[in-house]
Amino acid sequence: MTTDAVARLREQVRRLERRSLPHSHADTLPTGHSAVDDHLGGGLKTGSLHDFLISDC
Repeated sequence: MTTDAVARLREQVRRLERRSLPHSHADTLPTGHSAVDDHLGGGLKTGSLHDFLISDC
């Protein structure tokens, strides 16, 4: 394996490891609903896709 290939693999591993690290409150967007924000650890995680299901009730 070449040095460039190893460097690319290391960078991919670093990116994957960063995703699994706990995020800080700077990485969240508060919803304005304290119960939801508390449950989510400060709000919605930025840089992520979120899906909302709304009840018809």
